[in-house]
Amino acid sequence: MTTTRDALPISSSSHRLFLPRPHRSGRAAAFAAAIVALLFATSAWLSLVFSSPSHPLHWPHIRSSASTHLPFSLSPPHPPGGSSSDGSGGSEGDLIAPLSLHHLVFGIGGSANLWPRRREFVRLWWRPDDMRGHVWLDDRVPHLPRNSSFSRSLPPVRVSEDISRFRYTNPTGHPSGLRIARILAESFRLGHKAARWFVLVDDDTIVCPDNLVAVLSKYDWTGMVYVGGPSESHSANTYFSHSMAYGGGGIAISYPLAEALAGMLDECIERYPRLYGSDDRLHACISELGVPLSREYGFHQLDIRGNAYGLLAAHPVAPFITIHHVETVDPLFPGLSTLGSLKLFTKAMKADPMSFLQRSICYDKRKMLTFAMSIGYVVQVFPTIVPPQELERSELTYSAWNRLNGKNEFDFDTRDPYRSVCRKPILFFLKDIERNGSTTLSSYIRAKGRDDLKRKVFCFPRSPPLPDVNEILVFAVIGKMEYLATFWKQLIEDFDEMDFSLSRSSWADASLKVKAHSQSLKASSHNPHKELLQSCRLGAATSTKALECARRRLSLMSSHGGGTASLAVDHRSWRILLAAIHLHYCSFGCATIRSGRGKCMISKINEQLPPLILTILDLIVSLTIVLATILHLEGEDKIIRK
Repeated sequence: MTTTRDALPISSSSHRLFLPRPHRSGRAAAFAAAIVALLFATSAWLSLVFSSPSHPLHWPHIRSSASTHLPFSLSPPHPPGGSSSDGSGGSEGDLIAPLSLHHLVFGIGGSANLWPRRREFVRLWWRPDDMRGHVWLDDRVPHLPRNSSFSRSLPPVRVSEDISRFRYTNPTGHPSGLRIARILAESFRLGHKAARWFVLVDDDTIVCPDNLVAVLSKYDWTGMVYVGGPSESHSANTYFSHSMAYGGGGIAISYPLAEALAGMLDECIERYPRLYGSDDRLHACISELGVPLSREYGFHQLDIRGNAYGLLAAHPVAPFITIHHVETVDPLFPGLSTLGSLKLFTKAMKADPMSFLQRSICYDKRKMLTFAMSIGYVVQVFPTIVPPQELERSELTYSAWNRLNGKNEFDFDTRDPYRSVCRKPILFFLKDIERNGSTTLSSYIRAKGRDDLKRKVFCFPRSPPLPDVNEILVFAVIGKMEYLATFWKQLIEDFDEMDFSLSRSSWADASLKVKAHSQSLKASSHNPHKELLQSCRLGAATSTKALECARRRLSLMSSHGGGTASLAVDHRSWRILLAAIHLHYCSFGCATIRSGRGKCMISKINEQLPPLILTILDLIVSLTIVLATILHLEGEDKIIRK
């Protein structure tokens, strides 16, 4: 204003009539007021746009002063086993010790209404002496006597904190997702000593603890790691995320990531009131931290309905870890209840965890049969040669969670069931399994099918495979072996000692022949088994050596006419037992999908034409009924189409 007053005399002497001083001063004041109002309105608009619409304390680490703490520490977290401010100290040896169940903390989500029934599922896999964690319910339940074995076999129960302060606006979901999403933070705040991983599952989930430890051992628990698996349903993955771990199938979160989430989870949850459940909220918060999903194929959300046989029989080449929705699908074994099936299922899982549900394939080139074995679950016997590329696809015996069963409804490889009864496999489901030291002996019983009569009538002369075999026994050595010779040595010794208690005389005769054959091998100065197996180092042979090893073993089996490979009377029972034995081990000579050695068996079949399968009488009869068979199959296909 001083500069304006100094300028007035310059123009006042000559242009006094053209200087309306008060009018110009009012215009400047109005212009200044307009500028101030515009700035105020702009700042108000910006504050409305960039502030939270519902909560005044959102994003505190952006608006707060320098003295405000971040919701999680950017510095490396204190190891849970070392000394820390919370007093959860531990020895330095805990930090370098191999991962064990003691380093895992389980958070099991459930509800008070369903817990009295679903606790029986948890009891099947929970180990109270080796595992720790809690079942988190929405309300109190009647307490069991503390000193009873019934209560000691279950994890302790806690009631989750109140969630009424959080907003939930999803029109189709349930607010319980807020409570379950906070189980991680509540578990972390309990201050478990020497914790490395926090594992979240549901109360209707079956867990294989040994395989879980083996899989998590691959990861560096001192970093932020998010492990799990997506859904089997394509629509579910599309709606939620293909990179989200589903809590029913299991979520494993490393200690540093759990620490970061515990500091910001409540604020993060409030930012996503529109989300559906707990898994997507947890995934949203983990995404804010920039941690991707480490997918493991052993986590099974099991978002399917109906018969899970097709999915379990084609289990991927990965350790089985979890299976969810065990009440939604049909009983896993025919003729048993849901709980009875799960008891047998977990019994096989505990007997040999790493081999459980792993598939092996072998071929009988004389009978043109395919043996596909899912260890601890089912043995499939196909009446034709079926390549591994087809068998590794899951047969659609189930529908998706939305009750549709098209191939596009699933995010994994599937195949349609065989429509012709003459191509369908004969199924042998697990009946029992026993473990004796480092070996297991399991029994598989033939399942009665609705199409058995059709097979006998319409599939002649290719009658159903193994018509007189009702049981398959599988002898197995647990775990990996350094040398295949170890297996053969133990196999020969055990054959001398084992009593198979067989119902058919042919089995008894075969067992006697095996004993005699093993004695002759021991007495022989030149043992072809020993010579062969010394050159077959399991897991260390190159692909070329593996193929050569397989061919040598095949030729060895076929050269001993009265030996282990062809002992079975009528070529039925005993060969199945030995084929199953070969399946489990690697088996050079068997078509294992894991190592891709199926090619050696298939090439062997292609190189040599199979011997005469049918007698002359069978050929004559087949010529007379071939037309009737074709007409029947065509009619059956028309009926199925209708």
